[in-house]
Amino acid sequence: VRVPLGSAAAAEAAAPAEPPPAAAPSSLVGLTVLCVDNEPEILAGMSALMTRWGVNVLTAANAADACSIATRERPAVVLADYRLGEAGPDGLDLLAELCGGSRDPVPGALVTADHSVALAERARDLGFPLLRKPVKPAALRALLGALAAQRSSGGR
Repeated sequence: VRVPLGSAAAAEAAAPAEPPPAAAPSSLVGLTVLCVDNEPEILAGMSALMTRWGVNVLTAANAADACSIATRERPAVVLADYRLGEAGPDGLDLLAELCGGSRDPVPGALVTADHSVALAERARDLGFPLLRKPVKPAALRALLGALAAQRSSGGR
């Protein structure tokens, strides 16, 4: 078999140009998310994951810090763990405080390892989606996309 030698320039010219990657319709790039959890390892993991998606992640270890950060930074979405330690409100109370009551409500969701039916019903009654730990990245990404869309449409 004989194959004529060619130049690198000719090979590049003959290669089809690759189209730029299309932006995903549910792109999270630039979204600011406040993540509240009293476990530093959870905050670090959630932050690392969401940062890879282009999300600006704000973290708080308790309700007081979360309220302070939310006042200064005005996140687009709040994710709160249910159990935030012994003192202070639980995650649903915090979400109600941060995400309700204003003219421009911030969408929020509860992230918890508690699988009780009572908690799921309470979250539903308050209007907050619930994401169970361990969090699956695809489920988190879908939830953030839905909450960001909700924010842009003006709903909680």
